[in-house]
Amino acid sequence: MKRNKLLFSALLCGLALLLTAGCEDFSYPGARPGNYTTVANKTLSVELSGIDTLRMTAAGGDTTFNVRSNSFWSMKGLAKVTDEETGAVSEETISWINAPVKVFEGDGTIRVTVAPNMGKKPRQADILFYTADTNVVQRLPVVQANDPSLIKPIELTFDFTDNSIMNWPTAKSTGEYFYPLNGVEYSFLLGVSNIGKYLVIASAGSYLATPIIEDYKLTRLTVHVSNNNKSARHGQVTADPAGTIIVGDYQQWPNKPSVDVVYDLHDTEYNARYYLYCVKGGLPVAGVTLKYEP
Repeated sequence: MKRNKLLFSALLCGLALLLTAGCEDFSYPGARPGNYTTVANKTLSVELSGIDTLRMTAAGGDTTFNVRSNSFWSMKGLAKVTDEETGAVSEETISWINAPVKVFEGDGTIRVTVAPNMGKKPRQADILFYTADTNVVQRLPVVQANDPSLIKPIELTFDFTDNSIMNWPTAKSTGEYFYPLNGVEYSFLLGVSNIGKYLVIASAGSYLATPIIEDYKLTRLTVHVSNNNKSARHGQVTADPAGTIIVGDYQQWPNKPSVDVVYDLHDTEYNARYYLYCVKGGLPVAGVTLKYEP
């Protein structure tokens, strides 16, 4: 099952704000809970006032703890994920823990932000600390409660007219890109699209794929059409990048700028991406508002 991810960029490839990896898989032999790990006189410890587990309320928020090391070190968030079809368990980077974007040297006090848990159950992960030179590893378990009062519809608006906060591609590209909003890094997929003065879904067959929010399903996608639009556009919302499984019916967009095109979706599923799919003409998108239901 896919999860929202954070670009992890340190010495090895780049930590981005919500701890999601975009490089090769990271191995950590011998990782175990505890306060100290020592290898070849390189030490790395996580000090949390004698507590070896970080426990957070459903509301989330900021917390700080001390790290002591005589080496360069960095950090990464991981959570166990079970594939619903095969039952296989893997560890993947997570989107709900926000930590500093840097490689540290020596001792330090770290502030992390845990996003509110608006899911239907508690969640847990590990913050993984390691030294780049010796691969010394330390885990800090994170456990976050849930709260039924927080389970309610979510609306998120993403503005694509300001590329400075996104670092999305300015040339036509296909890949995964991340948008930071309200302390969470949201994962989008682009299919032959790019950012200019707005998001350009370039031509027929191109797309923008929406983020996954755990335990929620997407029910409405509103497109805020660019103020540069001067011709008719054609789009739909699908459950697949090939544009064959339609969940938001085909619409011809108005032949004018700065209008909204609303797709009320049908037959959507929990924990799934959906694709704003160009049928014809290219789609100039100033932003999108996404409504998710629990």
